[in-house]
Amino acid sequence: MIMIFNEKRELLPPIYEKKYKSEELKEKIADLGMWSLIPAVTGNMNSQFGVQRLKENDPLFSLIDEFFSEDPYAFEPNMMDGRFVFLPENVSHQGMGVCASKIMPGFLEVGHFWYPPEFTSQKLPGYDQVYVSMFSGRPDKELLDMIKRVYFDNRNSYKKYCTFPFFTDTVVTLEGDFLDNLDESVKTIRKALKDKNPQIQRNGEGLILFMKRLSHEMQA
Repeated sequence: MIMIFNEKRELLPPIYEKKYKSEELKEKIADLGMWSLIPAVTGNMNSQFGVQRLKENDPLFSLIDEFFSEDPYAFEPNMMDGRFVFLPENVSHQGMGVCASKIMPGFLEVGHFWYPPEFTSQKLPGYDQVYVSMFSGRPDKELLDMIKRVYFDNRNSYKKYCTFPFFTDTVVTLEGDFLDNLDESVKTIRKALKDKNPQIQRNGEGLILFMKRLSHEMQA
């Protein structure tokens, strides 16, 4: 069989070039934007650091290669630790990111991933990418179903929105410039989480406190 590779991209280290079937996945992994201008990334893809980085992200890459290679998606780097974050393709759909767990090998981590200045009509200096871990799990049917439901179902329903995950069965959607409508946003979060377990409710209050801090800083 003749293998045809995209000459525009750098080949992955041999073990990963062979392992992943999806050419689109390999192109996204090799994208220079995932390797340069990221404080936590200190080597190129074929360096010792790069090979170790690919190994750490392999649970995520393997998930995508097996289950989502035909779906539209995007990567962005976690600017704090350099992990690849699996996101919806639609840049106006934020709130959820999936990455490999740094604490539990082989597990995936789901968190809040968003850019607050994009959800207010006011100036919000000093804030850019935000990532907060919510929960971790194996790539089982429950997690796969959640990703499909959040990332690929009705992804064009709103012009701009965040889907904040709290658990596989608990996702809160906030639309538009929701930081400008704080009271309504708080009500939406609390209503969605009112019957959930205490840890989920605490995480919801954590998001609310962060949003209130952003609102206070915008008004200062």
